Amino acid sequence: METPLLIGTYGWAHPAWNSVFYDPDLPPEWRLSWYANHLRAVMVPAQSWPTLDVAAVSTLLDDTDETFRFVIELPPADRQNAKPPWEDSDRIATRVRAFAGQADAVLLSLADSVAPEWPALERFRAALHPAALCLDGLAAGQLPAGFGSCWCPAKDQPLVPSDYTITCCDSGEPRLLRKIIEALQRELSGRGALILTDTVRGYEHAHEARIIAELLEAT
Repeated sequence: METPLLIGTYGWAHPAWNSVFYDPDLPPEWRLSWYANHLRAVMVPAQSWPTLDVAAVSTLLDDTDETFRFVIELPPADRQNAKPPWEDSDRIATRVRAFAGQADAVLLSLADSVAPEWPALERFRAALHPAALCLDGLAAGQLPAGFGSCWCPAKDQPLVPSDYTITCCDSGEPRLLRKIIEALQRELSGRGALILTDTVRGYEHAHEARIIAELLEAT
C-alpha cells in the first residue's frame, strides 16, 4: 500500500467492552480518549450521524490527537431515506470538514434499489475532499476512478483496487487477518483502513491485527 494501513473498530462505545477494555470506573465521556491511546483509528457508525453536529465533532477532536483518524459511515442510500446523501452534500461536507483533517474516509452503502447518480456522486466526492468517498454495494468494475471501495472478505467479495479501500472484518483469527493484510499490501496502491466489526471482541481483534500489520510492516 502507498501509505500505512489504519486499523480500528466499528465504534468505541459497546456495552460488552465495559469492565473489559474500559476500566469499570472510567467515565463514559473519557472512553474515546482511552481508546485513542490503544488504537489509532475508528469508524463512526451510521447511527451516530443524526447527532454528529459540529459541536459533537469538536468533542471528538478534543478527545483525540491530530494524528488519530476517523472513518465516517453515512446512513445508506435506499428508498427508506427521504433523499440520497449526495443531494445533501453541502451539509454533510460541512460536518466532515469539521473533523479538521482527521476524517480519513467516508463510507456510503448503495442499496440494490438505488441507481448511482454519477455526476452528483462526483460532486459529492469533490465536496468531501481530502476525505475519500468509498462506495459499498457495487459490483467489481463499476467503480469509477477517484472513488474508494469497501471490501468484506466474509461475503466473498472481490478486492477491487481503488484510491482508498475500507476493509470490514468480523473475525480475529490470526491467519485470516494475516491473509487480509497481505492481500491489501499486494493489491493496493492507495490508502486504506481495516475495521474490525465484532461489537464484543473487536478491540481484541484490532489489537491482533495491529501486531500482524507491524510485523508485516503495513503500519
